[in-house]
Amino acid sequence: MNPNIPVDKSGKTLLMSSVESGRFDIFDIFIQFGADPFAVDVNGHNILYYLDKYNAKQKTKTGKNDISAYKRVFGILGIEEHKDILKLKSTAEHRQDATSRNLSKSKPKTQRI
Repeated sequence: MNPNIPVDKSGKTLLMSSVESGRFDIFDIFIQFGADPFAVDVNGHNILYYLDKYNAKQKTKTGKNDISAYKRVFGILGIEEHKDILKLKSTAEHRQDATSRNLSKSKPKTQRI
């Protein structure tokens, strides 16, 4: 089984789905089987985006941020330094910027009269 194969049209991987649902035990297993933590979906979102979505759901339920979720994911990935977190962030931002540029090129430009 390849854990990097998208599971839906958005390009979400099993790793992204496990983070979004808060199943960090499964997240750990997917990492052990070679899941790519730097993968992005078709919208340029990576696991940080899905971790933020999970945290937003938790905040709605409890009124508090679930900082332990971030610590758990970063711990599983062996991320201890700020530069590694920035690498995850920049991967998604770079992909999003490229997508935005491509979309803006395809839009017809209006002319002022």
